[in-house]
Amino acid sequence: MKRELLKYLACPECGGEFNLHADVVNGEEMVEGRLTCCGCMRSYPVKRSIPRINPAALVDGKKETADFFAKDWELFPSLDLKLARELMQAYVAPMKLEEFRGKTALEAGCGSGRNLIVLAQEGAKDIIGLDLSESLDVAYKKTRGYPNIHLVQGDILNPPFKNVFDVVYSVGVLHHLPVPKEGFRSLVRFLKPNGIMAITVYGKENNEWIIKYLNPLRKNIFSRFQGFSLALSFLMALFVYPVIRFIYKPLNEIRFTKDFAKRWLFYNDFLYLLSRLGFKVTVGQIWDQITAPTANYHSKDEVRAWFEGARLNNIRMSWRNKNCWNGVGVKS
Repeated sequence: MKRELLKYLACPECGGEFNLHADVVNGEEMVEGRLTCCGCMRSYPVKRSIPRINPAALVDGKKETADFFAKDWELFPSLDLKLARELMQAYVAPMKLEEFRGKTALEAGCGSGRNLIVLAQEGAKDIIGLDLSESLDVAYKKTRGYPNIHLVQGDILNPPFKNVFDVVYSVGVLHHLPVPKEGFRSLVRFLKPNGIMAITVYGKENNEWIIKYLNPLRKNIFSRFQGFSLALSFLMALFVYPVIRFIYKPLNEIRFTKDFAKRWLFYNDFLYLLSRLGFKVTVGQIWDQITAPTANYHSKDEVRAWFEGARLNNIRMSWRNKNCWNGVGVKS
């Protein structure tokens, strides 16, 4: 933990400032120690260079989901940074990555830290990655060389921050909360006036087949037997990946067949993306879809209503890969 992180942190219970008590220090970084609130005197540990500001108890389903994604990031942590930048641009569209330059940003649900690195290289002033899971240990190994990246273990529904952020964004995370709208409202609080909120969540539109047929299997079988579902994901990828690699990919990249692919190939936009990301990522994506303990799907109107209900202005929406909704809004 870098000392500069203190200016962004506040006690999640009372909003008080933290005092830092270091036990093990490595250069400018505190490796082991404690954060103690000056107000309510609650204390939280710093372990393996990350402050662990976790709530005493978690809502049903949240711990299981956090544990699942910790395993997921340990198994599938890597991605080429050029592709990672392209993906990050897609995640925050219609916002542009250039809008992060010189800004202070919070990523709610940072996973293995891939997006943090993209924004650090883009020129963000400070980027704080928040996650509830132990995937932060993976993220720390990848981001420790970036002085403008900070990591915090904590809960989206009760984040340990001050309202000091120019941008708050969440990529594919809110839909894994028991009540995604509550997570959205929680995060908006930490924006400065004129701060930007950007999210991407699973859409209802074009995912009806998943909601109707796959979700019942995910809830009742696959999420309960994760080893079995991982093996099944690998077997499914053995069948799916050759199809998308040798049919979807060329048809989407040949000028004369692009329109045909976009119009007629099943789930074209997402499967073409997987063809570019590789076999291992395809296994991971299948495992996410069939195994995550909690997953919700939202219509365009629902997502827009979150922004309107939070009194955000200049709301912009985009349909990413024809299966997810992106939303961007500005705090008045």
